[in-house]
Amino acid sequence: MNLADNRDLIHPRFSDEQVLVLTSFGVRRSVIAGEDLFCSNDERHDMFVVLSGLVGVITSVGGTDELVIHHTAGELVGELDLLTGQRTALGARMLLGGEVLALTPEAMRRVIATAPDIGDIIVETFVARREVLLERSAQSLQVAGSRHAPES
Repeated sequence: MNLADNRDLIHPRFSDEQVLVLTSFGVRRSVIAGEDLFCSNDERHDMFVVLSGLVGVITSVGGTDELVIHHTAGELVGELDLLTGQRTALGARMLLGGEVLALTPEAMRRVIATAPDIGDIIVETFVARREVLLERSAQSLQVAGSRHAPES
């Protein structure tokens, strides 16, 4: 799955009405530029909807942070680890100060259970994002050694 070809699936924008529904499940937070919403390898973190400002999703490569994608108002910040309970592979940082709506994993599950139109967007987005991450990982994987050696 190519990120550019599937932008709407990977990068959906909630309508004002959907954001209003989500507001009843979450907590609004003001966030300053440079503040981390969550970091890679966190055991637990919230799902976020950007209300204003700019959020960057980052990965750390060789000790250097690299921007993977950014999210603007109405967009969802999170990944499948919120549903699976795994540690997150990516981080999210506020690039421009603003406001986010934070939903705990439990609140997110309530949204999925009680607002199926919004829940479908969340789940489909998380699955699509995981597919992109796996594809990117497979492209960068290299095996060192002889192709004739069973250990390789």
